[in-house]
Amino acid sequence: MGIDRYAYYHVDFSTGKPIISKAQAKQSSKILIEFIAQVKEMYKVDEIYLGSFSQGAIMSYSIGLTNVGLIKGIIALSGRILAGKKRLIKKVKTLKNLKPMKFRIKPLPTC
Repeated sequence: MGIDRYAYYHVDFSTGKPIISKAQAKQSSKILIEFIAQVKEMYKVDEIYLGSFSQGAIMSYSIGLTNVGLIKGIIALSGRILAGKKRLIKKVKTLKNLKPMKFRIKPLPTC
């Protein structure tokens, strides 16, 4: 991607419509899923929340909604569910294990 730029997968915007590298996205998902399993085993934790911004939020949705039981919740900031993933999302009743999270962002005090 370039110096000080990070991504889970390449996105080509040259056509006016984002085209993702499906192979890179699949590989990144696999790595994250394996990492989460390792963290759960090593630290004996079950309550894992996955979240991020933009492409990380897309990855959080993709992993959390297609791998039931892997995580407890998704924190997505400025992300979306990719069209290709929508058909892979598990049935609503199996997603009830995800915990709703409530948080509020307070404005900074003015000087």
